[in-house]
Amino acid sequence: MAKYRSITEMAEEIRDEALDNIEYKGITLRELCDKLKSNEYVPVVRGEWKPIFKGADTCECSVCKREGFSDSDYGFIATPYCPNCGAKMDKGE
Repeated sequence: MAKYRSITEMAEEIRDEALDNIEYKGITLRELCDKLKSNEYVPVVRGEWKPIFKGADTCECSVCKREGFSDSDYGFIATPYCPNCGAKMDKGE
């Protein structure tokens, strides 16, 4: 039987100990890593409404370049999210 353990074994043991015992906002680091791997958390894409002039004044998303909602009575409706790609419209803030 070997008297010494390899550095790799020791590093894996330390990693496992840390993942199971350090908590962040009520969940262990291992649980947080698993959630990140499962795509439960996705990055927020940010954009802004850019004015375009095509007969009637309207705006397009700076991310997907598609037009937002327009209404015949009120014109362009600046929604907080792009209805086409889901980008959060707060880039200009």
